[in-house]
Amino acid sequence: MIESGSTRKYLIYAIGEILLVMIGILLALQVNSWNSHRTDRILEVQYLNNMLVDLSDDELHHSQSKKVWNNHSETAKILIKTLASDSSLIFKSNAVNHFLNEAHIKSFVLQQTTYKDLISNGTLRLITNSSLRNEIIQHYTRFEQMKEKYLTDVEWKQSFTRELDIQTSLITYDPFVNNLFENSTMLDYSDLGFLNDTNSDRFGLILNTITSRIWSMRQQEKRIIPLISSTQNLSELIRNELADK
Repeated sequence: MIESGSTRKYLIYAIGEILLVMIGILLALQVNSWNSHRTDRILEVQYLNNMLVDLSDDELHHSQSKKVWNNHSETAKILIKTLASDSSLIFKSNAVNHFLNEAHIKSFVLQQTTYKDLISNGTLRLITNSSLRNEIIQHYTRFEQMKEKYLTDVEWKQSFTRELDIQTSLITYDPFVNNLFENSTMLDYSDLGFLNDTNSDRFGLILNTITSRIWSMRQQEKRIIPLISSTQNLSELIRNELADK
């Protein structure tokens, strides 16, 4: 009987020890899970704040692009009037080169640092709000689709500029480079005579180059308006999400 009682006490003690160990493990797992969750929420807030900065930069860039396009359109109108005027050939040449040198701002550029970081690290899951997560994905997917169309337009527009460089010597009369020619006889301004001949193919090529640029810019503006709206909408969603954290 004594041995039986001792055995029973030993079993109760052993079971108690096992239970204590199990409880300790469960508590440790719970604490670890709580710490992991807390760390994830801190990272989520950091990512959302960083994305807000990216979106703010994007909105500013889009706004600047629109201003550049508007200015370039006005420059085009002035250039066409200049080409139709009695201005000197060199003045007309400088006006054309000035127009071609303008508006090199890259319109379809987004600050994707935060988004790419989320995608490459597989941490997009940290955005707990599934609706917001989907909106983020759609926003940047929308941008990539628009960018493809933009690049097609740019290639089409640049084809006219390349042809203009081939068919004319306008670039050699650009104030930025004409001082390379120490011997002024190397620059024969009579070569620019086509600028006064509205019926010449080269004059028509200049007009095509001007109109292709303006058409391309107006297409860009048409596409960028919904992108600005999407940027503003996503920013508002993120601010609301952060306010609830």
